[in-house]
Amino acid sequence: MTDLLRSRATALWLVLVSLTFLSLELLQGLTFGGNRRAGTVAVIIVAFAKVRLVGLDYMELRTAPPLLRYFFEAWILVVMLAIILISRPVMP
Repeated sequence: MTDLLRSRATALWLVLVSLTFLSLELLQGLTFGGNRRAGTVAVIIVAFAKVRLVGLDYMELRTAPPLLRYFFEAWILVVMLAIILISRPVMP
């Protein structure tokens, strides 16, 4: 049982759950003084941080050949920036 609590996967899972709660907090508009655009961008950034963590650790891209890892990192950055640039607040 103590090995499970000390494993990297468990720590990563706790980070992912914490980031999910952070996203919920940001989505509720309880931060940024009600600025929905900033909250939307923050939620998108948190979501792509989670995508990166899952890709690197659970899909084992951390130990993949460098070209594959760089492609994955570039894909995350390009898609995240594209979504941020076209995003609009959920409610006016």
